[in-house]
Amino acid sequence: MVGWPSLAYGGSLENCSVPLKGHRGFESLSNRQFNSSNIFIRVYSNSFICMFMKNEILKLRSEGKSYNEIKSILGCSKGTIAYHCGDGQKDKCKLRVKNYKKTLTGILKRKKDNFSFVNGNRRCLQKRKSLNFSSNEFKDKLINNPICYLSGRKIDLLQPKTYQCDHIIPVSRGGGCSFDNLGLTCKEVNFAKGDMILEDFIQLCKEILIHQGFKVEKNLDITKDV
Repeated sequence: MVGWPSLAYGGSLENCSVPLKGHRGFESLSNRQFNSSNIFIRVYSNSFICMFMKNEILKLRSEGKSYNEIKSILGCSKGTIAYHCGDGQKDKCKLRVKNYKKTLTGILKRKKDNFSFVNGNRRCLQKRKSLNFSSNEFKDKLINNPICYLSGRKIDLLQPKTYQCDHIIPVSRGGGCSFDNLGLTCKEVNFAKGDMILEDFIQLCKEILIHQGFKVEKNLDITKDV
């Protein structure tokens, strides 16, 4: 009997120990395809792959196979094998990921990813947009001018809960996830703007100030770098 990874590397559906038929993963598994006995299996999720890969790694390891032998059989990296077999590797990996998320690079990577997810829906891949700029370009833009483009407030980039990356022209109003449509904002200011275009938001702010008894005049000497 063979598991799913073994099926991908030459086994057959008839002697597979994994019940693929009727499983959602058999219909659609990710972007990769495996060809075995003229059967194409599309990978639906990383968790589905990891579950079977882990079982195969542990099984081969229990049979006395070396890391190199397991790598040759399954086609996975030694790091993946060590993650499942090595003592304390999972805890070390989780700690590295946790610490990375607290670094500026890790924080900005998350912000960049969120910018590409329309309506903040991270679970729906169809709502993720391709970005026309690199992570370094994104990082440089925010580091070089860490100021809210709407309020002028200074932003501490190491405090991710205090700021967001705004679509200057909202996606719902025809805006895209382009570099020119990216604006750094304070969280509360972005919430107030919502899906309004910049002109409508400024007009609303003016009406509020006038209603509260303030006189609004535009300072022509101020130049903004959005």
